[in-house]
Amino acid sequence: AVTFEQDYPDDKVETKILKMLLKTFDSLEADDFIKLLVEWANSIRKAYKDGAHSSVITTRRLTHIIKNFAIFGQNKHKSVEMALSRFDTQTKTAFMQLWTAKCPVVDKTFGSTAKSTTPTYSNDANKRPF
Repeated sequence: AVTFEQDYPDDKVETKILKMLLKTFDSLEADDFIKLLVEWANSIRKAYKDGAHSSVITTRRLTHIIKNFAIFGQNKHKSVEMALSRFDTQTKTAFMQLWTAKCPVVDKTFGSTAKSTTPTYSNDANKRPF
């Protein structure tokens, strides 16, 4: 058996992959969102290489976020949050804090930006919404 290791694609290639996927969903435009996703993933990958994180965001995970974006009504924050469900509580919280720093949550009711709304995750089954 032979094993090949391949690094993540560069920003240009990863952006192209995500844009091509997004085109499969009729009339969705999100160049700014894709740029933020690629930057966010790269910052997590760098932190992983430096030993600051035990997990990483893959290109496949970014494609899941794009699919979520189409499914959940172009809600950026929810799209990212749903794609992080496989990670442990500490990792989810850390990744969401990094995401919220790059893309603050906008409260659509009042039009204000709320950076402090980063969700925290509980392992307590009684506190879970479902």
